[in-house]
Amino acid sequence: MFQREAFNQLLKHVDNEFVKIITGVRRSGKSYLLLLLNDYLLAQKKQVLYINFEAIEFLNINTADVLMTYIQAHVKLDEKVYFLFDEIQLVKDWERVVNGLRVSYNADIYMTGSNAQMLSGQLSTLLSGRYVTLEVFPLSYLEFLNFKGATTSTPTLWREYRGFGAFPALPSISDETVKSTVLDGIFDTILLKDVAMNQNIKNTELLRRVALYLFDVAGNPVSSKKITDSINDELRRKNESISASTITGILDALTNAYIFYKAQRYDIRGKERLKTLSKYYPVDTGLRNQALGRRDLNRGSQLETIVYLELLRRGYQVFVGKYNDKEIDFVAQRMNETLYVQVALEIPEGSTRETDDLLHLPDNYEKILILDTMPDSAEIDGVKVVNVVEWLLDKR
Repeated sequence: MFQREAFNQLLKHVDNEFVKIITGVRRSGKSYLLLLLNDYLLAQKKQVLYINFEAIEFLNINTADVLMTYIQAHVKLDEKVYFLFDEIQLVKDWERVVNGLRVSYNADIYMTGSNAQMLSGQLSTLLSGRYVTLEVFPLSYLEFLNFKGATTSTPTLWREYRGFGAFPALPSISDETVKSTVLDGIFDTILLKDVAMNQNIKNTELLRRVALYLFDVAGNPVSSKKITDSINDELRRKNESISASTITGILDALTNAYIFYKAQRYDIRGKERLKTLSKYYPVDTGLRNQALGRRDLNRGSQLETIVYLELLRRGYQVFVGKYNDKEIDFVAQRMNETLYVQVALEIPEGSTRETDDLLHLPDNYEKILILDTMPDSAEIDGVKVVNVVEWLLDKR
């Protein structure tokens, strides 16, 4: 089994007092992490109870009472138990079980879920301050190369990563038609199961239309009103319309299912988050390309999405920067660190716009320009310039 970068982060939390919640988009590798952890703990002769609630042998465990009966029959209460629960949100009132195990047993608890709402409501109340989250993404480029058995990057591998994306099931598939079929299945499952069913959205046609709209404008400022107006222009021919509040609900549902990430604008001068004209980035470029039906669609948007997701993997909070009338692609903040990032396919001959926007910023935080081409210089007026593949493979 290949070791994910997130697994090393998970191991840091073994045996601490917190409930560990592993979140992220469906098929990103959350179950894989639990299986790795299961093997790790069993190798140390630990008592482990692993349950995948989507597996056929556990489909009858769908309520809190049934789950507690199963637990009591399968663990020794006089020694520590490591509980590994995969997709636990399928169990009604599961929050009571998790809190009860934490309070009453000598337990170390890990669970996965494919919807951000599992962190709200009763769970947030019961476990306030007593849980940590680990978000899992599709493969980083370094992980992708490892899955492919490659020791170095090549133009072919980079095109594959950019075009078909990085869901863990894909690197081992050589046939592009099969890859496309897998991506179709992932997209449909996320929309119908993690969004429509879990969020009780009955108009799946509208849901798909909003998702496709966001895929199409990835990396561009959008608002619920802008999306509403665009869709209503089409619906008027049928004498139909939808409201901005309906679109807002769908946007929330899509981000809750981790199929899109919302990047708020950040006023660098005023040091505050802005509520209008956020950007939405898809969780995977391959998913976007497949949904829109074009494999090499808008390389600039692909590059920006890949950089954005990598910044999230590295633990940054990521915003779209605004400084007076200038836009900085990303303001990345982590602990006391701030990083300003511009992304471009290349530096046009004779142009200094990309670096000029960074140089106008009044502080001394690190500034970096990431290109899809090899830069002529590693630095321009104090701004670091780097090729995207080199940056992605830098483990810092």
